[in-house]
Amino acid sequence: FLLMQPTNFPYKEEIMSVNPTCLVVIILLFLSIILAFKGYLISCVWNCYRYINGRNNSDVLVYITTNDTA
Repeated sequence: FLLMQPTNFPYKEEIMSVNPTCLVVIILLFLSIILAFKGYLISCVWNCYRYINGRNNSDVLVYITTNDTA
């Protein structure tokens, strides 16, 4: 992929000189950090959605008891 890039591609020579295994680890680490951050943001939006929808509903169950011992 890097060999097909134009000659003015920034840092092309530096990237080509890095160990391929190390480059793969760096890319996978970078992608996993991005995906974890996206998951965190999705959970924040989901919690806000549940909070907004839950304000109208009563989440507390009301129990009615009668005194049958008399």
